[in-house]
Amino acid sequence: MEKRGQFYLIATIIITAIIIGFAAVVNYSEEKSSVKIYELGEELKIESEKILDYGIYNELDETGMDALLTNFIGNYSKYSEEKDLYFIFGNRENITVIAYQESEDEIYVDVGTGNNKLDISNGKGRDEFSNVNEAIITIRGIGYKFEIKNGENFYFVISQEIEGERYVVTN
Repeated sequence: MEKRGQFYLIATIIITAIIIGFAAVVNYSEEKSSVKIYELGEELKIESEKILDYGIYNELDETGMDALLTNFIGNYSKYSEEKDLYFIFGNRENITVIAYQESEDEIYVDVGTGNNKLDISNGKGRDEFSNVNEAIITIRGIGYKFEIKNGENFYFVISQEIEGERYVVTN
């Protein structure tokens, strides 16, 4: 009789182990690579504010501010690999749009005069526009709208594809 009880005990342990094994397989999830694009967006917000403050504090004229921001954007684009970066900066009198991209997407900029295709060669593009109150940059059919305020403005769109999903950060 005692052997019969041991059989049921061993059978229960085996069935429990099988159920726990199935539960572990069903609940298993693969860790995806962390999306650092959001961290880069936060860093860019902070750094761009400091760059603008530096330019304003040192009373840089439009040409000096353009050179300062273009240099900053160039250095930043080297730091953030495998991402598409789009920047809009300037004031209502004159804004500059700069793009660094890995993808082959067509980019359009609308400043109230209709869509203007941004000419991108070797992954870089730049265009300037005058008398702007609002700018819309269209990437992959999605428009990102930026209000150009009085004073110096700095906006960005960072886009990256990770494992088939597109992540976008903007300010």
